[in-house]
Amino acid sequence: MKFWLYSSASLAACAGLLWYTYVTRQQFYPSVIYLVTSKVSVLVLGNAGLVLTTLFGRLLKSFFLGTLRDAEVELLHENVRYAVTETCLALTIFREEISFHVMVLFTALVFLKIFHWLSQARIEFIEQTDVISRLTHVRLVGLMAMLAAVDTGFVVWCTLKVMESGPSVFILFGFEFLILLVTIVAMFLRYVLYVVDSRMDGAWTNKFTYLFYLELVSEVTKLVVYLVFFMLIFTYYGMPLHIVRDLWISIKNLQRRIASYFRYRKITAHLNERFPNPTEEELQETDRTDSKHARRADPPFRQDRVAPLQFQRGRRLVQQDLHQITTMPPKRQLRYLRLTLSLVLPLALLASDLEWLLDELFPQLIQLELLQAMLKPRHHQFQVEFLPQHPVTRLLAIPTRTCRQ
Repeated sequence: MKFWLYSSASLAACAGLLWYTYVTRQQFYPSVIYLVTSKVSVLVLGNAGLVLTTLFGRLLKSFFLGTLRDAEVELLHENVRYAVTETCLALTIFREEISFHVMVLFTALVFLKIFHWLSQARIEFIEQTDVISRLTHVRLVGLMAMLAAVDTGFVVWCTLKVMESGPSVFILFGFEFLILLVTIVAMFLRYVLYVVDSRMDGAWTNKFTYLFYLELVSEVTKLVVYLVFFMLIFTYYGMPLHIVRDLWISIKNLQRRIASYFRYRKITAHLNERFPNPTEEELQETDRTDSKHARRADPPFRQDRVAPLQFQRGRRLVQQDLHQITTMPPKRQLRYLRLTLSLVLPLALLASDLEWLLDELFPQLIQLELLQAMLKPRHHQFQVEFLPQHPVTRLLAIPTRTCRQ
């Protein structure tokens, strides 16, 4: 209600200013000179321009996204404050080149960043929701296509401006729009991976591999863009302090993803070492004594016979490990409990021992989440690192309420 009152007052003031200028000046050229030279006129027109931009943004939001969730609104408020502050700090480097065109570009940059954040938040919401209408998918794809086209247009225009007039403030906006273009392309490819996985009913084991490489390429591209921008600004203007934080975050994200990949390789190697393939005698003994684990009368795959025996070994190991884990400090408990469950849970699924899963293993999953919530109170869900082609990747990401069900 307050926004609509403010919008009405701003547009009424703009209309009154235009009428006053027309009545007092009578001609077009003197009217334009008055509007662009009078400080009051510039203030009123700029305020009306911001109101019209906000109304246009709300119209696009209603058309492409519908009603925003509370989490999206909170994310929007946090990111807008940071983005405006950071961009204003960056503009201090080009303080001698600030003009009306620069302020228009600044408004357009913040406007596009808002819809990039909303698109990313909506994709994350869709990935966690079971039923999504076809209209929602069409609207989201249309929004991402429009953002990619606008980003490309601004990148080309800023590049032509720099080539025409040399290093200027357009370097800043060109690289900002290029980062947005890389981000929206990565989001679209992530959305494509989600659609392919949903068409296969979540059985696409290579999804996490492709997702990892997509995020890796995206982080490397952003890091290269930040480094080139840093070198250009440092060469022509001086130290760009506003980009140091983004550059450091990009380096840390790349380092974290590479470290996650090597941890995955280490865990899979440890899994093969702790649970070797059983011998033929052990398979025959398992078939005689534990027929309830047989998945078919004549299983076509050897894995169906191997899994129960490996699961029996893993079950004994996890009982021993859980007894030892209780005597460790909390952080070591978290690390060892996660490792133990990640080793045994896939075997339990292959063996189809649902009774043991519900009675013994899922309570340990709940204990793991409670322990992690105690160490990191702001996180209410398992923080799962990259584990491609590994069944535990999905199950360790299940919230506590799902485990209890």
